[in-house]
Amino acid sequence: PQSRAPPTSALDRTRVRAQKETQKPATARRPAMPGPLAAAPDPPTPAGAPERGLGSASAALALRILVIEDEPDIANLLALHLRQQYHHVQVTHDGQAGV
Repeated sequence: PQSRAPPTSALDRTRVRAQKETQKPATARRPAMPGPLAAAPDPPTPAGAPERGLGSASAALALRILVIEDEPDIANLLALHLRQQYHHVQVTHDGQAGV
């Protein structure tokens, strides 16, 4: 049995193996994404929406969240999702920096 190298990214985990009649294996991979995602900015307040003051319901539910993730794309995607729910998010890519 032939051993396979471990995947180096989430996209590498999606592989297709096929055998032709010649028994020569063929491998196909999905193309990689073109570079890292940009850092997610805080979402703008919609026009006409009330400010989130200390007495508002959204301010009471908003959390301060620190995302520590070494994969920038994953960290930024998670931060974007949390900011869209009006949480205050900081991102770091190193555990020591997060502590």
